[in-house]
Amino acid sequence: MANGKWAYEYVHIAQVLDEYGFQANNGGSRGYNYFNVSSLDLRRSSVPLEFEILDPKAPPNADGRFEEVVEFKNVPLPLKRDKILRIGRTLLTKQGTRVYLQAIAVASRHKGYQIFGITDRVLMSIRTLPPVKTPDMTADVRVDYRNGFRGVNGEKLVKDYGNGWTGEDLLGNRDTATQDAQTLFLDALPSIKARSANIRIAVSETAASLKQKKWFRRVRFQLPQNQLSLGAIKSSRPVSIADAGDVAVTLSFFTKIDAYDYRAGILLANKNGANWKWKIESATLNDVNGQSSIDFGESGLMWSKNGRPVQAGEENIHLDFDSLRVPGTTIPTPLSEIRLNLKAEKRQPRVVNFRNLPIPRGRQSLSVSRTVKFASGAWFTIRKIESGTFDNAQQRIQSNEQPTKIAITFDSNSQADSESWVEYEKSVGVDNLGHDLRTKDTTRASQTLYFVPPPRGAKSFDLRLLLAEVTRGPRKTVIFHSLPTPTMRPKAK
Repeated sequence: MANGKWAYEYVHIAQVLDEYGFQANNGGSRGYNYFNVSSLDLRRSSVPLEFEILDPKAPPNADGRFEEVVEFKNVPLPLKRDKILRIGRTLLTKQGTRVYLQAIAVASRHKGYQIFGITDRVLMSIRTLPPVKTPDMTADVRVDYRNGFRGVNGEKLVKDYGNGWTGEDLLGNRDTATQDAQTLFLDALPSIKARSANIRIAVSETAASLKQKKWFRRVRFQLPQNQLSLGAIKSSRPVSIADAGDVAVTLSFFTKIDAYDYRAGILLANKNGANWKWKIESATLNDVNGQSSIDFGESGLMWSKNGRPVQAGEENIHLDFDSLRVPGTTIPTPLSEIRLNLKAEKRQPRVVNFRNLPIPRGRQSLSVSRTVKFASGAWFTIRKIESGTFDNAQQRIQSNEQPTKIAITFDSNSQADSESWVEYEKSVGVDNLGHDLRTKDTTRASQTLYFVPPPRGAKSFDLRLLLAEVTRGPRKTVIFHSLPTPTMRPKAK
């Protein structure tokens, strides 16, 4: 321990990188560092790990992070439950972030009535807006755990603090791409007698432009996966194996979750020297009046059920069948078949760098039209870069407030009926002053990337993309007949 901190608190970034230098999994930061081993690709001989370490002698807030508690005093409470009361108060943090308390409500357990799908809770709509001088600052809010919600005379009104939040406010606004609008909720006591409350909100602010980089060191090294002990592999006989030419399909397990829901483990493996990436396009468990369908569970799993790591050329998938509960449907016994429609493709990673992209000012929309083309005829284009505030459907919100994000719209031939096309996978951005652009959300269907605006003074930015050049492959249909009686998944204790 140094300066009142544990050693791990000086590790501010811990992440696993893929072979192209992009983050490969969900890393941690700010003293909560971990690696999700299940997301590591065990087919690689080694994996790069990267750490960013803060000098113990660094001054406070050298990481560009700030913690503060603001207090809204004597806030009126709704006279009745299930009524939304508009508050409309604003407080300013020391760094200049504006914290808006928009509305408050107390939801009841009345039959058939729910606010936000949450009952018996105190709900508060909170918005934040970054300082004009620091547009790249983002803020997370929560109810302070020290008497954060109390009656003005000290009355206890809730069971605890900081239960959680949603990405929609009580007034019906959704802006999950920026998280500027959110609703905090707390477990309410059965009776709330106080007519007003003092509310303490803890604000966590972060700005890349305020990070003092001279106090940090980056360390990267290779984790040799082929030297790690992967543990024992259990003896496990698959339920069934189907041969479909270039692909072998293994039904590794078949489990009954409850009276209507089933789960199946599928392993797809290349054969005969093929190098395809196989996907399950659709699946059915029995064809019960055409009603049985699939809800995909998890794909890209790196471990088989028996503890064997997935090998090169294999894809491990868990399928959840949950549509056998249609009213009037009789579930046949025994279940007769699982039908899988497979499609194959080849994916060639392509790293593309777009240099010196312009930064829009105010609420500008800039046409860019920067294109990269590949020998196969596939292409990728950045169409425009906008600065503003956008709703969840990417519609620009008309407001006098300063922009809260930049939106980069791209296009490709991924929708075309061609043999080769380009798909977006990952991105990182850096402005001309060396600040990382923080990604807030990616909407692939509408092909837009959202970033926190760069700091004032930045004039351009570079965008590094990981794309996949995809080539269409064959399609197969595989049927597992005469399914055994599924095993019942043990109940969690």
